[in-house]
Amino acid sequence: MITLTDYLETQYMDALNKLPEESPKITSELLEQYKEIVTTTLLQQFGLGKLVKFKDGGNVTTLHNARRDTFANEEDERRFKNPYNKDTRKQIYEKDFKQNRKKEFQNNSHIYDGYTGTELKKDGRAQKDHIIAAATIHKNDEARLYMSDKQRGAMAVDKKNLTWAEASMNQSKGEHDLMEWMEFTSSKYPDMKNKDRFDIDEQMAKEKYDTAKQHVEQSVKDAKKEYYKKNIKETGIKQGTQMAKRQALGIFLFELQNAFFSEMGFYFRQFKTYENNSAKLNAFKEACQNVKKRVLSFNSLKKVFVGYTEGFVSGFVSNLITVLINTFARTSKNIIRIITEGTNGLVQAIRMILFPPEDMTRKQAIYEGSKIIVAAVITAFGVIITEAFINYLMTIPPLIPFASLIGGILGGILTGIVSVTVIYAMDNFGLIMQKINVRMKEITYYTIVSTEQLRERYNTAIAKIDSAYNEILNKIFAEYESLNILTNNAYDFKFNSSERFNHSKKLASALNVDGDEILKSDKDILAFFTE
Repeated sequence: MITLTDYLETQYMDALNKLPEESPKITSELLEQYKEIVTTTLLQQFGLGKLVKFKDGGNVTTLHNARRDTFANEEDERRFKNPYNKDTRKQIYEKDFKQNRKKEFQNNSHIYDGYTGTELKKDGRAQKDHIIAAATIHKNDEARLYMSDKQRGAMAVDKKNLTWAEASMNQSKGEHDLMEWMEFTSSKYPDMKNKDRFDIDEQMAKEKYDTAKQHVEQSVKDAKKEYYKKNIKETGIKQGTQMAKRQALGIFLFELQNAFFSEMGFYFRQFKTYENNSAKLNAFKEACQNVKKRVLSFNSLKKVFVGYTEGFVSGFVSNLITVLINTFARTSKNIIRIITEGTNGLVQAIRMILFPPEDMTRKQAIYEGSKIIVAAVITAFGVIITEAFINYLMTIPPLIPFASLIGGILGGILTGIVSVTVIYAMDNFGLIMQKINVRMKEITYYTIVSTEQLRERYNTAIAKIDSAYNEILNKIFAEYESLNILTNNAYDFKFNSSERFNHSKKLASALNVDGDEILKSDKDILAFFTE
């Protein structure tokens, strides 16, 4: 009957025997990648990371962010936070009011009240009224964000939103909504609505109100489209250019350090073979020329160009994605970094999938693309962690001058190592899962097997080892004892020469001397010394 212990032991041993040996080549390649990450990170810390600027809320102020006090620039903030008061009304919404009224008096022989249809005298009692009140326009968040002061002022004094009104009625309406004000009563006339008190033609007033409202809403809508179109284009090009420069410069530096270390490494390995200083100098010049040729080769420049293109596209697209997200959720600059780096990885992955190398299948290209995206996301999170690490170092007085450098280098190296390790895990997922399976079975086995059973198995194993060890020692001892006896007999003069000769032949056979070379008779001895 098979016990649970025996079953678990069998399962564990089967899994252990099926586990393939890890190739030393893979481990060495992983270490080489680690070295490459360290070198590249040191190079990229010289300002490359600062080529792309990130800010809370992104590069374009959205209405959602503005309402949460997050702005892309100072002008948006000033415009959105500008309070409505007497000065604001005069400077923005009633600018040149008096001059325009005077011109209209001069150009029109008759002036009519837009709400009642009655003719007005050309004096101070004939006033211009904002059908949609200036205060209503100013309090419209979309109007303040999407439109400049000049645009809002022009919209407010457009003929579609202005009408002549009798002074007392205009002053009574004030900043109220026209349709609501018409239904109000005053403390002086509590039993009479304003529309009745001022004998307003409701149909005429409603038509003017609807026209003005449609004018304002459409103007704001058009301004909103133009605002996003203009700002997304400008900020997208700016961020795209920043990403393009960073990408291209990063690739160029990587190619440069690769070529430099390769050529200079070869030069110093051959340094002792050069006959004189002139030969050493010529070899050094040749190494520098080789570095230049490799860096400026077609393949290297192609990589830089492709990197520039990918960087621009990813920068532009990530800026657009950020704006879309910020229309309903505020993003911090760290989140924007993740979006940007993730988009950059996605662009590279798409290129890999659509235009795979000639020796790569579509399936392999998709897999390689997924690794690019994973690495990009890890890098983005690494940047955030690095920034947090730098902020921590800034709290340690002696390290403040070097906080950015130390934090950037260590954070970059750690991020690179994590990236390479994750990619390594993806490439060797099957092997890793097998190892995990073995460890799980091992834990299960040693958890179930009792201490007494383990001790018993240990003692049994030790006894078997001792027995085998003693058997080997006995065989060795017996063999050497036999050789010792044969050697003594071959040189013991107690025996006559014939007996010693026989013992000598046995000793030669025991020492595995070739039979043809053993002297077996007097003739053999004579032939050995005479030939």
